[in-house]
Amino acid sequence: MKKTVSILFFAALALISPREGECRGNPFTMVKRFPAPEARQGVAADSLFFYAVGSREIAKYDKQTGQLVSKWQGTENGPIIHLDSGVVIDGKLVCAHSNYPGIPMTSSIEIWDTETLQHIGSHSFGIFRGSCTWLDWHDGFWWAAFAHYEKWKKETGKGTEWTTLVKFGTDWNEHESYIFPPSVIDRFRPMSNSGGSWGPDGYLYCTGHDNPEVYVLQLPDSGSVLELVEIVPIDNSGQGIAWDKSRPGFLYGIHKSNRQVIEFKSSKPLSQNKTVNSFQITDYLSNRFASKASKTPDPTKRSLLIHLSDLHCGLAEQDSNYARLIHHIIECYGDQAHKSVIFITGDLIDIAIKMTKTDTLDYYRQYLREIAEDLQSLEKMGFHILVIPGNHDLKIKDQTYRGFYENPNQNYLFLDLKREFHHIFYRNTSGESDYPVVDMIDGIAYIGVDVMDAAPDSSDEVFTARRYRRYYGKKGINFGISSRQLKKLSDLLDWLESKESECRGIVFYLHHIEAPERNADFQRFFDQIERLQRIPVLALLAGHTHVSLLPHEHWNQRFPTFIAGTATNKCKKPGCDSFHIRITLPDSGRIADYSRCRF
Repeated sequence: MKKTVSILFFAALALISPREGECRGNPFTMVKRFPAPEARQGVAADSLFFYAVGSREIAKYDKQTGQLVSKWQGTENGPIIHLDSGVVIDGKLVCAHSNYPGIPMTSSIEIWDTETLQHIGSHSFGIFRGSCTWLDWHDGFWWAAFAHYEKWKKETGKGTEWTTLVKFGTDWNEHESYIFPPSVIDRFRPMSNSGGSWGPDGYLYCTGHDNPEVYVLQLPDSGSVLELVEIVPIDNSGQGIAWDKSRPGFLYGIHKSNRQVIEFKSSKPLSQNKTVNSFQITDYLSNRFASKASKTPDPTKRSLLIHLSDLHCGLAEQDSNYARLIHHIIECYGDQAHKSVIFITGDLIDIAIKMTKTDTLDYYRQYLREIAEDLQSLEKMGFHILVIPGNHDLKIKDQTYRGFYENPNQNYLFLDLKREFHHIFYRNTSGESDYPVVDMIDGIAYIGVDVMDAAPDSSDEVFTARRYRRYYGKKGINFGISSRQLKKLSDLLDWLESKESECRGIVFYLHHIEAPERNADFQRFFDQIERLQRIPVLALLAGHTHVSLLPHEHWNQRFPTFIAGTATNKCKKPGCDSFHIRITLPDSGRIADYSRCRF
């Protein structure tokens, strides 16, 4: 699949790189130190826990208290010999592994379920490029380092300079590889590259085996040698590091001799070359499984928008319709996949609304993962897929909502559903996505807004009766957009309006649109997008009603607004049918035509 243009790369801004090997002041401030006897090789983190990694052991700790939650222990003569750095992806802890200090060097990738710390998978490299010391997921690819060492140069014929960074696809086929610059190799010696993690600013942060410093690197425009941006001192002892992807700007490392996990915070703005008026676009970039960034534009313009909504999978009568829908998309649009963006504006599943506190997440997870696999198969054909949650994806029974203010612990069921949805449909390893999110494709900004954002979040220690009535009312959920999301949206629109953005149009997609005069949150949303002057709003895409409205009576007087109905015919209203909306954008970015399509 050809990669789309990322908003991360701004032609108008240039980075003035320091001289190779130049050290800068320490931008990392130590926040907390946690005792962790297992912290010998590396660390990984998600939104709630960090994972201390030893050669044959992994321990899960609470990020706030440092309390040990659970532990996995390998056996002395077992197949796990030497674990290194890890990363949490989609609820899985993925670790680099090797037979260090064995010769010949062999490597593998080992996988644990973060909830249970059970070992659930493995991928063997065998004798490959060296000893695998770390891996990370970035830009739609796996990246892994394979180390060589001076002390085995006589046996292998290869010293530290043979250490290599390899880029893999999801099937572990090698795509590209790079070597480290000589100045960094000299600092690795006599050992090698021990840790690495892609930062929120798009740079690669690497560590050696012992030195308390981080090497900030970037991919070269040509050639095979990584470019050194700067060397940053840090109060650790080399080894594995991990950016906290749930909190941009926070980095985890270890102090091996003290057996500690250390939490750092960056004290300087990240991606200084990618910041406009202190606005960080990386805070808003979509990290979906379908989102890939590129330094070069896709020569094939994505001019076809396929708008689906309200699939409600999980109902027996809907599953067969859903299968027909996927087949229809492949048959009708398969030859235009690289020109198409597919939107699903919420309610992918039906079952969340029927869940109670006695149901398990496995019940919920089953349907989401099946849908995700189907969407990934469409992505492999070339479709770009954007998903937003709806009330049926996240909502549980009204009586459980009412229990929120009677028993605050019950709000964790809602939060678990929210995290699970984002684990599956977003690349955000924390399982949470901070809306609004934006995908920049061929100069058009596709902005997803969460209208479930008025629901409680992890900062709500007590869900009071007043908050319950405000958010859910007597009949259940009321849609809303939090003031924090609206503030972020305002910052995003200000940036897009600036000349630096090179944006030529905006498409908003959300689960539901309410009349501004009936909902204060939607009035504020309306006011924000109405103030746009330079950039046109090409379309607002929504669902929820199960009946197509072309146009929507409250919004279309100002913006082209489309309500997709139910793509799988989950509707009891007369005349409702299975349909979706097809919208065509010409090169000008304006809507050329649209149609309601049945199958």
